[in-house]
Amino acid sequence: MQSPTKLPTIPPGTSFQWQLKGTIDTSYPARVYDIDLFDAPAATIAALKTAGHVVICYFSAGTYENWRTDRTLFPTSVRGNTLDEFPDEQWLDVRQTTILQPIMLSRITLAKNKSCDGVEFDNVDGYTNDSGFTITVNDQLKYNQWLADTAHSLSLLTILKNCLSLAEQLVAWYDVLLLEQCVQYKECDSAAPFIKAGKAVFDVEYVDKKAAFAATCDTAAKTGVDAQVKNLTLDAPRMMCRSDYTDQISTPVGNGTGGGDTGGTSGTGTGGTGKGGWGTRRYGAVDGVFSVGLAVLGAVFVVRFGAEVWR
Repeated sequence: MQSPTKLPTIPPGTSFQWQLKGTIDTSYPARVYDIDLFDAPAATIAALKTAGHVVICYFSAGTYENWRTDRTLFPTSVRGNTLDEFPDEQWLDVRQTTILQPIMLSRITLAKNKSCDGVEFDNVDGYTNDSGFTITVNDQLKYNQWLADTAHSLSLLTILKNCLSLAEQLVAWYDVLLLEQCVQYKECDSAAPFIKAGKAVFDVEYVDKKAAFAATCDTAAKTGVDAQVKNLTLDAPRMMCRSDYTDQISTPVGNGTGGGDTGGTSGTGTGGTGKGGWGTRRYGAVDGVFSVGLAVLGAVFVVRFGAEVWR
């Protein structure tokens, strides 16, 4: 379904900032901000939009999260196996649309009411996981297409999260593809349908060494993917692969340190990061020990490789 109003175009080469945890640092000059639908204050969204940012609001459309405000709407019949490494989440039976569609419509409407420009749908690849249900490719396609059609009907951009196996079938429905670790898992080439369609492909990697960062950026650049390195928690800090974006906001809101971040040179990437090891494809899998290690490593790498690339 086409949007009733013209939506912003998000082509390859668009700058982005993805933050799902902590107080939103609004000082990054990225054109696109992707933040949590439930946690982001409406005032923050309004401030970002006034500054000229495109604001995407994240929620999980394929899992039950036991801390969300609408958690009581999900009966046990639609909740399946627990996600690996995420004990507070369960896969949803996307075949049960009479139950799930009203809930997801309410969330998409919330995004509209909070003045988000678009929505990011996470965990929409349950058919490839041990969900506890017999979900087919067709089941997943119908559900993912319905999500996009519903968002477009409300004049919202649609961001497909991971789900590379359905990229070719879903490129007509989705405006942007957001990936995690496509370089690490050697999957970036599978994003080609979006690149060929003139749609941005954002990638976030979790690497721990200067050499790995440079190689990651080189690989991403060759496939047309816009990549950056972030903490597993998906808080504000990031390290950019590129420093030559031409679409960045000249006067960001400015409630943090992100306004001065830079990255690699013309997509090739130089510099280091304080990350502590390869991660898993989701946010939040960080314990106290890791966080302490990250702080220590971050301090070391800032001294050795320069603070300008890690903000």
